[in-house]
Amino acid sequence: MERPDYIPENYNRIKVVESLTALANACFGKKTPENCFLLPRQMKGDFDGLGQALAKRSRIKDGDFYSLGLRQIKNALTLPLQEDQKLALKQIFDDMVSIEETFQGRAHSIHLRVVRGYAHSSATRFHTDGGNRLLCGYSLPVTECAKNEDVIYTGYDNKYLLKANAQPFSFAPGDMWLQEGGRFPDKKPRNEEDPQHFIHRATEPAPGNVRLLLICETKAPSLS
Repeated sequence: MERPDYIPENYNRIKVVESLTALANACFGKKTPENCFLLPRQMKGDFDGLGQALAKRSRIKDGDFYSLGLRQIKNALTLPLQEDQKLALKQIFDDMVSIEETFQGRAHSIHLRVVRGYAHSSATRFHTDGGNRLLCGYSLPVTECAKNEDVIYTGYDNKYLLKANAQPFSFAPGDMWLQEGGRFPDKKPRNEEDPQHFIHRATEPAPGNVRLLLICETKAPSLS
């Protein structure tokens, strides 16, 4: 598959794959450079309108978010939504089912996060997650990422600062990716000058907008 132009040029920590099966079989390890496997996709449906409908139904306020599991998404398919919104919701439901089937017991805590903001979360700071995760941003803004050589470790809680003049990047709406995470007893990266795990941060939706993000904790194969 052709490498999308929104991935930094000559950056070997992100590998493009062609299927969900390839994501499920992806391996991370100390001897391999990759810390992210990306499946580029194009979606059909009104995900922005769906986000607004779900947020209105839940009555969440700006700055807050909530999560819907597979059963709740299935129940939501009966809601009186517009056709393009139903199409978007069906895509999310199908993704959840496919992930559970493809990862064969190695995917858990799968949910859709409906986001109006992160007023009570530190996720908007560059960080690494505590374990491997499968993610998909269905609507803008998509998770913001940074090259590992472009960050400086803050010294605590797997948080990083972007170096001066460094440029973050993002995947496209609908893309699905498996990212490497992990914590250690001292909560420090393997190498403070060149951390291995995937560096990213949550992006705040514009006031009044809603972000839809699929999150799944995974037990992807790891190389020793």
